Amino acid sequence: MRLFGKRKVEIIKSEVLEPEKIKLLTLLDLVQNGHLIGLKITDRDSSDAMYRILEFDNFRVHFSEWSEWTIRIEVFSDNDTFQVYKSTGLKIDWHEGTVELANPGKCSLEIEWDHEGVWCTYITNKVKEEKYKLDLKRENDKRNEEIKKKQEEEETIRLIEGKKKSFNNLFKNKL
Repeated sequence: MRLFGKRKVEIIKSEVLEPEKIKLLTLLDLVQNGHLIGLKITDRDSSDAMYRILEFDNFRVHFSEWSEWTIRIEVFSDNDTFQVYKSTGLKIDWHEGTVELANPGKCSLEIEWDHEGVWCTYITNKVKEEKYKLDLKRENDKRNEEIKKKQEEEETIRLIEGKKKSFNNLFKNKL
């Protein structure tokens, strides 16, 4: 006869983490400025509407303007494509870099996937990574511009001090 000891079992409550969502404004920023970090952006604008495609490995983000703006995301492989997200009508101010809902209450300013799968995480991570690269580039460019401006100011001060010294010597000899 075997005796079994009592085991204490702890119940661990865990929260299901919602995956991070992509803001439509982030996608707009990438399609407008992604060329700064080498992203592939295709411009298919016509005389009366804008149409841009931001392409990554195995997925594309389409921005199309007709009467309202629409953002679509499709995954692709070889000759096969599958649309996984399509926004409802949006108001995008291309020059101000703003995104609003054309009909408030009908959708979100974040991606709500039409079809979920592993691609959701992949796309979210890739967009997040590219946005980070773009923000880092902006910070580095700003820092470099500030350094350049400071160096120019220091050079100007050196030139002025050199001229002061030179002319002071010239006029000192004439006294």
